[in-house]
Amino acid sequence: MAIRSRRGLVGGVAVALAVPVLSWVAGAMVRAGSVPVTSARPLLDAFGFLAWVALIVLGPIGIAIAGRSAGIRDALSWVAWLIVLAPAFAVVWFAAVAQLSGALGNPF
Repeated sequence: MAIRSRRGLVGGVAVALAVPVLSWVAGAMVRAGSVPVTSARPLLDAFGFLAWVALIVLGPIGIAIAGRSAGIRDALSWVAWLIVLAPAFAVVWFAAVAQLSGALGNPF
């Protein structure tokens, strides 16, 4: 496996992780007191919805873009790629959602 396109690899990672990272940062800012909860509530609710979209749509699309750009072609390599990246993405997503829901006052 040789990386065919570093730009595509970075782009795939960016597609997969953009919403979770932004959700985590928004939640951290509210919890730190940088942004008041009352004024940020509509934005945080929108991030909550986008987090589900990221889990269902953007995460798999980003992982697929990164895999194609990494030069993965055969089925066994794709299985290994998904075994490693799907749980890693799920952990990042869960941490972001936990941070965001804690900022909204809805802890797990």
